Amino acid sequence: MTLLLVLWINLYPFIQDEIKWFGPEQVIPNAEKPYFIKVYAKWCGWCKKLDKTTFLEPEVITTLNQHFIPIHLDGESDTKINVGGQVFQTRDFLKHIQIEGYPTLVMIDKNGAISEVSPGYKTDKQLLRMLRKHME
Repeated sequence: MTLLLVLWINLYPFIQDEIKWFGPEQVIPNAEKPYFIKVYAKWCGWCKKLDKTTFLEPEVITTLNQHFIPIHLDGESDTKINVGGQVFQTRDFLKHIQIEGYPTLVMIDKNGAISEVSPGYKTDKQLLRMLRKHME
């Protein structure tokens, strides 16, 4: 029992129970990590499924929190988003990266260059494969 308690105490800082999402207005140009942007719509069933399945998986949570700046962007909002020093209205950003549906997952390197745009629902394994390609 004591061993389990010691292990839990030592591992506690690494156990994360949720993704620490940033809003689009919080995007900092020239960040130290690449950006991961989840573009969603409030009415989107696949977006909700992504939130209730893939984004609750412990390895996905840890990977996103430790290696990326995770941002959630409502694709139908009138929000501004700052990417690599360029400020876009949401609709202009979606046109710029050619988003046609929800959910869409967008990878942006730490210099602000778009490195991948991936439409559709992803399982945890599919998402982790995608994330690993962009980890530094």
